[in-house]
Amino acid sequence: MKEKGIFIIFVFVITLFLFIGCSKTGPSEGLAEELDSQKDMIEDAESIDEDNEAGVFEGDKIKGFYLEDNSGNSVRSSDLTGKITLLNFWTSWSLESEEVNALFSDSYKKFEEAINIVSVNVTAVEGHNLEYVIKYIWNKGYDFPIYFDLEGDVAKQYLIRSFPTTYLIDKEGYVTEIYVGEINEADFTKKVKELIDEQ
Repeated sequence: MKEKGIFIIFVFVITLFLFIGCSKTGPSEGLAEELDSQKDMIEDAESIDEDNEAGVFEGDKIKGFYLEDNSGNSVRSSDLTGKITLLNFWTSWSLESEEVNALFSDSYKKFEEAINIVSVNVTAVEGHNLEYVIKYIWNKGYDFPIYFDLEGDVAKQYLIRSFPTTYLIDKEGYVTEIYVGEINEADFTKKVKELIDEQ
């Protein structure tokens, strides 16, 4: 009885071996395809991890984001190529943010046709609701585009640790300058003009 069982297993193994050997792909080709597939998955995963690393530094391409203003108008990072972009993260409780917003207002009037303005209120750390921030913006008379990072997700992605933090971005979407805190207006305006002239 035991010998019969061994014989059946032996026949099964031989049949399986012949079946695989006669298949079109063969075991080595099938294994190679599976390994290639796994390699692609690993590379994709590594790419995702790399994209998700926090922080954007000088020389880096800006990270993808989507934001809306209080009227439902939206901006995506992919919309920003082709023009110089001024990207600023700010809060209403930062006096330096107020100064930089005044500079953004001047820049918007001077260079409106040549630049993108993306002013981001990091509403998540305001300590006030959106209605308060909108009223603050209205009282200040800001007339440039302002978007709201309601959950702070974009600020986290950019590793914002101080307000304001401002990025000067070229037409290809690469960061050329980062300003943390107050900005020297003459220096900033000069660099904006230089980038515009390069377009």
